[in-house]
Amino acid sequence: MDHLPGLADSQFAQLAAVCDTDSSKVAVQAQQHSVPGFTDLRALLEDVRPDFAIVAVPHHAGREVIETCAAAGVHVMKEKPFATGPAEAAELVALCDKAGIELMVTVQRRFHPVYNAAVQLLEQIGRPYLVEGRYTFHCGFAATDDTELYYRVLLHGQYSKRCRREIPADHELAPYAVTGMGLKLRIHPRAAALARPNFPG
Repeated sequence: MDHLPGLADSQFAQLAAVCDTDSSKVAVQAQQHSVPGFTDLRALLEDVRPDFAIVAVPHHAGREVIETCAAAGVHVMKEKPFATGPAEAAELVALCDKAGIELMVTVQRRFHPVYNAAVQLLEQIGRPYLVEGRYTFHCGFAATDDTELYYRVLLHGQYSKRCRREIPADHELAPYAVTGMGLKLRIHPRAAALARPNFPG
């Protein structure tokens, strides 16, 4: 819901409606912002006819939402990523070009005071030679003794900088090893749930 406060504070845009598949969430946000609430996107587009839609949905659902907006001639600002892969990205760009709408990707945190402060600090620091940044979420982790599951979580969620070393070179998952972030043998429960069906074995 990061976008809603931003819209509320904006002098260039006005929130016209909210939509979610969860009717209880819709009711809360609609009441809080005094706008119509919908659980059906097509109904929203038909009844409200917004100038553009901010789309913040699970990655797998993005394509359908973008296609629906494009069919209605509504510009789309999509929360990153706007596609699940390069092929889908190219198809969506072509679709939106054909529909004559703009497809934008939002990176709204660039306006956060922390980032603005960094620009001001540059005036005091001078020319930087190295910049390192970290973005941390406060979320629970669960310990696991299931080595196979742990490997899958590393690969699926990129949760360990050491995963190239932690996964044996002769292991069937080794070709998928990538560099990411995290702590050894500590996994995010949601990542574990996603990892189980997404890797062989």
